[in-house]
Amino acid sequence: MIVDHVIFVISEKAMEKLQQVMHRLGTQELAKFLGEPSVALLEKLNYKNVTSSRLIKLIIDECGPELVLLDKDRRNHIFTALKPTEGEDLVRSLGLKSKGSYLVTLCRQKFSPSAQITNKLFEYFGCELVIPEQVRNKEPNLHVECEYPLFDHQRVALNKLFQVLSKDHGKVLLHMPTGSGKTRTAMNAVAAILRDSSEERSLIIWLAYSEELCDQAADEFLKSWKLLGNRKVDLHKFYTHYEVDLNTVKNGILIAGLGKLYSRSARTVASFIQMSQHACLVIMDEAHQATAPTYKHLLDLLARDRSTKVLGLSATPGRSFLDPGEDIKLARFFNHEKVTLEVEGHKSPLDYLYKEGYLAFPEFETIDYNSEIGFTQSDLDKIKVNIEIPPEILVKLASDDKRNLLILSHIMRESNAKKKIIVFACSVDHAKLLANVLDINGYKAAAITSETPSARRQKFIEDFRNSSNLYILTNYGVLTTGFDAPKANVAVIARPTKSVVLYSQMIGRVSRGSKVGGNKTCKIITINDKAIDIKDMSRAFRFWDDIW
Repeated sequence: MIVDHVIFVISEKAMEKLQQVMHRLGTQELAKFLGEPSVALLEKLNYKNVTSSRLIKLIIDECGPELVLLDKDRRNHIFTALKPTEGEDLVRSLGLKSKGSYLVTLCRQKFSPSAQITNKLFEYFGCELVIPEQVRNKEPNLHVECEYPLFDHQRVALNKLFQVLSKDHGKVLLHMPTGSGKTRTAMNAVAAILRDSSEERSLIIWLAYSEELCDQAADEFLKSWKLLGNRKVDLHKFYTHYEVDLNTVKNGILIAGLGKLYSRSARTVASFIQMSQHACLVIMDEAHQATAPTYKHLLDLLARDRSTKVLGLSATPGRSFLDPGEDIKLARFFNHEKVTLEVEGHKSPLDYLYKEGYLAFPEFETIDYNSEIGFTQSDLDKIKVNIEIPPEILVKLASDDKRNLLILSHIMRESNAKKKIIVFACSVDHAKLLANVLDINGYKAAAITSETPSARRQKFIEDFRNSSNLYILTNYGVLTTGFDAPKANVAVIARPTKSVVLYSQMIGRVSRGSKVGGNKTCKIITINDKAIDIKDMSRAFRFWDDIW
């Protein structure tokens, strides 16, 4: 009898017990295990001269212990050769209740390949039942893992995204909180569009304004296309020290630094027009800046054709706190099409993301401070009327020694608790000052600013991410976007701002949740300079909904 639909691997383990019991059957009975053709041939060759050991080897080689013990007739034959003490011991080993004699109990028992009792039977006879992977996968219900997965809420956002992009001259802004997977969700869209693109229009252009954002996009594309792609494509890098001949860029993905591409556009308009003829999608990271002159100029060149789709990414779908006119322009640019992360049954997606561990639950600590640096009436007027805090005011705050000592005391307290801390300083010099004082006092700190050489900046970031040698990064204007350090869990916001966008970005650097490699909680320490009178902007996700 052959057991259907199951293939087994013969164990390398010794099968002393099985062979010992089979010896008791004798050569005539053992020959029947091999089947009638083999018995007939053995009779002609005088099988009586074949030893039991030789027959057992033939049976094991041909059938394996699996088909000896899984075939009911053969198995029951084996049971008849057991000594009474062995039969009773086997009944106990299998956890069976005796139904008369041990032989009746054993012969009536079913032994299916996947049953736990079958494994016990094999163990008793010194065998191992091994089901190979290709056999396990013949089961009717399998959970197949995905190597580049999206969470349910991200898939919902992606589906809505495609609905808008399918429209004529589709433009849409993807609005997701920092740390909730904007880049990964967008890369799923990139892969789908690139897979389906025609040979003539198979170029995607990804625009970002910082080296960190560009590196992040390049790394994410490498991961996603290896798993989701359907052919070989080119990844072109055109930012900081990366250079590419734009005349050769006709397919794949171009990841470009906004400033560098803008500068080149003034000299080689023809190559931009050529790229626009091949572009099927233009993506703008940090798209709340889409109406700024730099972005607008590049989009006029690269998305000239109505069939070229435009996708914006932002955690804050507005440009300012005090100038709604700029926000209205942004909404109009995207035809008032915004896909916001939503979760059924939750008024705010943030509540869900905190609860499920996608975002670290934030603990806000505010440090009230009245600066002793004398602000003139002119200073106070500038603070009131300007959309952002003027640089000269920030410089004055950075020079306030008492304020700095207060900031340092809180940084030291968190560092003593082995927290990973990002400090947002008032200026380049302020970032350096704080890092130097911390380092002198024995705290592992480094400053990153626009003046930090690229290689050194990268080393500091890698040390901060991956080792216990660097616990504190101070920075000015660098680490608000495109910076991914999952274990960072404290943000010290020593730079006052009126920008909901900037404040949200700073919070976002420490908001990675435990479910995606981050932390259960994070702490946001904000220096509240009372003279500046900044409103609480910690709940900024829905701030611009009425504009859209």
